Amino acid sequence: MMDNIGFTFEPFYLNIKKQCLQKNAEDIQTSSRMFKLLLILAETSPAPVSKEQLTSLLWPKTIVSEWSIARLVSDTRTLLGDNGDHQKYIQTVRGIGFCMPNVVSHVQKNNQNKVSKNTFKLIGLSLVILLLGALFYWQDKSSTDFKSSIERISNYQDKTFSAFKAQLQRREQLASMIEKRLNIKRQRQWEMFFSYYHSQMNAEELFICAQIRAITDNGLYKNNQAIFNELSLKPDIFKEIPLSKNLYQHIDFWLTKYHSVFTKRKDMCLLYVGVEDSIPYPSGVDKNIKIWLSSH
Repeated sequence: MMDNIGFTFEPFYLNIKKQCLQKNAEDIQTSSRMFKLLLILAETSPAPVSKEQLTSLLWPKTIVSEWSIARLVSDTRTLLGDNGDHQKYIQTVRGIGFCMPNVVSHVQKNNQNKVSKNTFKLIGLSLVILLLGALFYWQDKSSTDFKSSIERISNYQDKTFSAFKAQLQRREQLASMIEKRLNIKRQRQWEMFFSYYHSQMNAEELFICAQIRAITDNGLYKNNQAIFNELSLKPDIFKEIPLSKNLYQHIDFWLTKYHSVFTKRKDMCLLYVGVEDSIPYPSGVDKNIKIWLSSH
């Protein structure tokens, strides 16, 4: 690729020579991977690029989960003022990957190499072929993939609920032991209660605390992350099951709290996100998902 080729998607300009994203001629700070994602999508616009292709290009020789590409796309959308509902710049092509539909490529001044009309025709023909192929593939696979994604979400929710019930038993056991031994009555919220008395726990209580943390790390975190990935990659689920959007927001906050607080605080026996955070778990969403599956 020539250094003086750039890509425009108003009001943004992808400056290849400076290796930066600009808005109204002002540079916008981006990570190198964000820039590369935009460049890949701009170069292939309006054809879609599969998640597998993006992963191999953005993380060569590295094994990453689907969450990595979902998170990168989400962060890049936020940078552009875009989101999963309002997909103006980066659109999800269900069952395939992502595309940027409204990109204009152009050559800046002092370009001495003329591109022939035939070359543009060939490029246009190639794009048409790619789009037709993507359309047929989407028609074939999208319905099945969409339902499979919702089935996986339902399965992850069941696992999360089982883990939560197991954690609930240990939570009550630990609280009872602390109250009895110290002759107190819990007044604080669960997270604060265990954190406050963590330094006073005996060996047996610390062991139960470690068990509760393990359930958060495995049963809750892994399944919440999996649900978040599915919803990030298939935002049309929000239209089919409206409460799933609330679930997405709840889990997004939960994951943020997990990474920024829980993993750094060994005195936290458990992690909750609820009414006190203004993002409670949307009651009934699991039932709504099962109802949708039974009718499809």
